[in-house]
Amino acid sequence: MRKRSIVNRLHYGANAVARFFSWRFAKSIAVCMSNRPTIVGFAVFFTILPWGGCVFASDNAKTLRVATLNIAHGRGLAASQFGIQKETIERNLDKIVQLIQRESPAIIALQEADAPSVWSGSFNHVDYLATKGAFDAVHHGIHLSGKLFGVQVQYGTAILSHCPMKNTQSIPFSIGTWHTKGFVTAQVDFDGRSVIVASVHLDSESVTLRRQQVGQMVEVLESMRERQGVPDGDSKERKELDSDGVRTRPLILMGDFNSQWRNKKDAVRLIADALNLHAFKPSDVDGKTFRSTNLTKRIDWILLSPELEFVGYKVAPDLVSDHQMVVADVRWR
Repeated sequence: MRKRSIVNRLHYGANAVARFFSWRFAKSIAVCMSNRPTIVGFAVFFTILPWGGCVFASDNAKTLRVATLNIAHGRGLAASQFGIQKETIERNLDKIVQLIQRESPAIIALQEADAPSVWSGSFNHVDYLATKGAFDAVHHGIHLSGKLFGVQVQYGTAILSHCPMKNTQSIPFSIGTWHTKGFVTAQVDFDGRSVIVASVHLDSESVTLRRQQVGQMVEVLESMRERQGVPDGDSKERKELDSDGVRTRPLILMGDFNSQWRNKKDAVRLIADALNLHAFKPSDVDGKTFRSTNLTKRIDWILLSPELEFVGYKVAPDLVSDHQMVVADVRWR
């Protein structure tokens, strides 16, 4: 997990103040920071900002905005990233930056997120988005690093966050059509309580492999969530224990599941049932997130533990890849 530079922190701080207080003056500072002028005059002011906090939704410190997007290796709406010039990849990523800035998630999960790869411009897409989006914390898991279709590639899943992250992990699946999928996790603090955030990408080709990957993911996430004994600190953390004296950390699981919510054996339902997670109106026929030439379907999901609830949800209309961004505002029950 990497932290951003002081200039990015200053830019983020000005934007955070602007969103929270709706100050035009602070917003103008944010513009100045993006142009990187002399920052000495602002240094003292921004040094005392609460860098340990998150940017919340709708100016409400009790509500956290999260999002997920498969960025499709930066190819935009093209069928493949092969042969696309670096400048075109950058323009495609800039459209994603504009979408992120408009929706202002505190945390965003990314899939098909490239480190320097021959087929997608040979630069790090996650760092590019994090820098332009002024995210202070970055966790990028590389689930494939090697040759694919004869070229050197590196990619995986990622989490960009305005909330400090700790205990980050990257887990590639041991099984898969191309052995290219996996998930990343991080622990963040929200409104005085700790929550695990995960970004996942399941196999796109095989129902059987997706189910096997779900089994692996459930095992790992259950282990991460277990906490022995009553936690110290704020009373908000003092939840009931089960019969074994174990409580589980709340979880926000996001990503491209390559699965619809149709029957109990669908991958997204399997993991929701196994980890006791819920989705926003899972049977809703609207809210499609994946579009190709001959079909549309809902395969990108945000799943929450029972301790959390949805207070807002939407699929952004912007067509920045073959997937659309899913955005949710969540809070503690």
